[in-house]
Amino acid sequence: FNRLNERLTAIEAAAAARGAERARSAAKGGDFEELLGRILGEICRGTGDLLDRTADEAGDVIRSKKGDFVITLTSASARGADLRVVVEAKDRSISGRAMRDEIREAKTNRGAAIGLVVFTPAHAPAGLAPFNVRGDEVYCVIDPEAPEPAALEAAVRLARLLALASLREAEAEIDPRAIRATLAGIR
Repeated sequence: FNRLNERLTAIEAAAAARGAERARSAAKGGDFEELLGRILGEICRGTGDLLDRTADEAGDVIRSKKGDFVITLTSASARGADLRVVVEAKDRSISGRAMRDEIREAKTNRGAAIGLVVFTPAHAPAGLAPFNVRGDEVYCVIDPEAPEPAALEAAVRLARLLALASLREAEAEIDPRAIRATLAGIR
């Protein structure tokens, strides 16, 4: 029994050491992304949108992997346009300016209209929980220990609405008179 007890103690100590090392490594961010992927998958399944995990894939910008997930809105809701929301998962501290730059780069890299940033509570800027709109981005807080899918679903819905609104703004920039005049000139 003593040898068995010593062996179990050694196994528990090794598991605790691996867990502590994982919490300090980049693997912790991967765990957070995995959790978000599951929740986002359920949300997108309900709306018919497509979800792609893109964290390991280069995007439109050469050698850039910015943008952990891309939500592509259904063609019916986007009126035939290719409309996307890029999602960044943040399980590390980052300044406000650096986050704005990173989400801007992620939107460019993934061809997205809107960015959604999901923080863990320990790394979220003050006044953010459960979600907030800052500029053209939606920020959200999800606790990996006790995730609230409803908060993320609300943030995704808000990001979708902002993306659809950006589509309407692009349509409003079309000048029908100029198009008619150009077509008349071509004829």
